[in-house]
Amino acid sequence: MADAVLALDIGTTTIKAALVSRTGTIIALERAPTPSSSPQLGWLEHDPQLLWVATSSVLRRVASAAAEAGVAPAALAVTGARGTVCLIDQDGEALTPFLTWQDRRCIDVLAALRERLGSELAFQRRTGVRLDPSLMGPKLVWFREHSPAQFDRARWAATTQGFAVMRLSGAPPSTDISTANFFGLMDIAGAEWSAELIERFDLPARMLPPLARPGASVGALAQHVARELGLPTGVPVILAGSDGVCAELGAGAVEPGQVYGYLGTAAAVATPILEPRVDPHARLLVSPGSMPGRWRVLGLGFAGASAADWWRTVAGMDAPAKLDAALAATAPGARGVLFMPTLSGAGTPYWAARARGAFLGLSLSHCAAELGRAVCEGIAIEFRMMIDALRAFGVAPSELRLTGGGARSDRWAQLLASVLALSVARIDHPEPGLLGNACYALASIGAFADPVAAATALAAPAQIFEPDPALAGVYGELAATYDLARASFEQSGLDERLASLGADA
Repeated sequence: MADAVLALDIGTTTIKAALVSRTGTIIALERAPTPSSSPQLGWLEHDPQLLWVATSSVLRRVASAAAEAGVAPAALAVTGARGTVCLIDQDGEALTPFLTWQDRRCIDVLAALRERLGSELAFQRRTGVRLDPSLMGPKLVWFREHSPAQFDRARWAATTQGFAVMRLSGAPPSTDISTANFFGLMDIAGAEWSAELIERFDLPARMLPPLARPGASVGALAQHVARELGLPTGVPVILAGSDGVCAELGAGAVEPGQVYGYLGTAAAVATPILEPRVDPHARLLVSPGSMPGRWRVLGLGFAGASAADWWRTVAGMDAPAKLDAALAATAPGARGVLFMPTLSGAGTPYWAARARGAFLGLSLSHCAAELGRAVCEGIAIEFRMMIDALRAFGVAPSELRLTGGGARSDRWAQLLASVLALSVARIDHPEPGLLGNACYALASIGAFADPVAAATALAAPAQIFEPDPALAGVYGELAATYDLARASFEQSGLDERLASLGADA
């Protein structure tokens, strides 16, 4: 049996690759920033060529570490962000930038799509997802309308996962179904492209990537690529589940009711379910899960720790420790300041594509540290609303199994536990997402029966943060006020008015 496998994650802010042993130990880990730009307000895109350069770099460095350790990787599993897409030609050359899941430029195509689709609730029941700019299908419509020459030349719509697969193996840019579901063009129950939806979006069916189950092998590492990266030839290339599915596995949320939380670029909570049951309130998303016969229900906020990173930048806090210091120096509730972290639109439960962030309750006596606390508390309250939506869906969480860059802060993890009035189990593993990713590669070489069995066997320990019962009243009132404010923004039309003020910026 082989000693180790490779895991590659092409994330929105960071590209990571790791050499992972059969026992789940990370032998080598390399990272690189994901090259991105924001050429206009609300746009966020990746240059595909720079993305591949960064991807090649992390793989090459991990391959070098594997050679030094005398380990020959037996498989390479690939995952990437849902909702991020570009157009490529027959040879895999990019014709457009990657539009990320946070990119909002296709908002204006949604109205026409709603007319063509009819009932938006029926769309969500069929697909499991909301008609939102984070989806890839509306982005393809935007390409058709705004980049017609490139659209007409395109052979494939490629996810970051599919783009990497094509560059690594030369095979078509296959995409696993848990990632492909975020095109908004799949029937959730059958996990296949819907000819009717493709027609209503007015897209060519030939452009959509081949679908595969998570864990499928889509070919082997091409000889010239293996030589360039310093890897053995013939290494199988495996489609892992989506980045969220991988993180869920790595966090040990493998059975229904075990709730995973992500405090990274986005804010998210999710749990496995055993049937494609759609939220009747249309607040939660449902997608194919880690393996056949499993799905996952997801609450999503579009800005998690990325909202805190934004605040640190504008406030001149050059290190995460300074945000921790702000939490230490201020009182729970930030003396009445509320922050809405809806900097990239609002998700669960108050979906609003044009929503903007906001500070509320400011006075002349408030200081920067209190605003920093309000940012952390606002993100935590978004988690609380997502957990409440899961409870209404029928999930009874006993704890939140937390991962993501923001989770590294003890003070933030403790704050989150108190806001949620729920135990928070912070996963003690340097890269839970890569561990979950590696579960697919390990299952593919026969080390485990399937990725869920691998995740169960390799479960990482966790540090537990218990809620402070003395803060239940403070955070209960803060959350109720936040909920009222968020509902008022949506229902009054203020989201639309605020967005229109910067429309020409």
